[in-house]
Amino acid sequence: MELNGIFGGFYKISAWITRFACLNILWFIFNIPVLFFAYNLLLAGSIGEMVLTGIILSILTPFIFFPATTAMFSVMRRWVMGDDMKLVSSYWKYFKEEYRKSVLGGMFFGTCWLILAIDFYFYGNTDHDGSGIFYAFFIALSFLLLVFNLHFFSIIVHAKTNLLQALKNAMMITFGSPILTLEVGALSFLFIYLSFHGMAFLLPFGMGAIISFFAFAAFLRFYSKIQERTAAK
Repeated sequence: MELNGIFGGFYKISAWITRFACLNILWFIFNIPVLFFAYNLLLAGSIGEMVLTGIILSILTPFIFFPATTAMFSVMRRWVMGDDMKLVSSYWKYFKEEYRKSVLGGMFFGTCWLILAIDFYFYGNTDHDGSGIFYAFFIALSFLLLVFNLHFFSIIVHAKTNLLQALKNAMMITFGSPILTLEVGALSFLFIYLSFHGMAFLLPFGMGAIISFFAFAAFLRFYSKIQERTAAK
């Protein structure tokens, strides 16, 4: 029996909230080793401890975080396009299906994030003028790299291209579509900020799923317009 009116609206909203929460919990569980070492990195009391934890985290991230996030985007893609499926079995299927491509992409993006983090740590802990400019530059680079990363996930689950083509297309969209970049980046930064400042429940119950939803929905809207223009020629 299909519910209509206000009750139907509440039902649909509650169904999507439940979906997001279950998907995010699954993604969170898969990423427990990464989160554990990320937390320990923040608590590191010496340079040696920081370096060792950072190395372990750098090794784990491409092999766990990226395939888990690709699987999350794959499930979210199906939902956004109106499909239904068994969550756990589908998630595991997508985790294995795009594992190699996700790992290779994770090595590329992990290296980029590592270089950015090292530069921020050493430059941010030295005495110099223009610290405001440095932090603004770092935030801008982080913003662009995050959007680049999210577009990469959307492309490999939807367009099914090879790794190099996916990276190339993700970069072209990031720098060639400023409105889309601002939209995806601003929403992602907002939910990341909220998850670590006063709304910590979002981290296990919503942050990843919400970001993947907005990132893929925005990408799909852009991709569909490109496809329509290509077909019209």
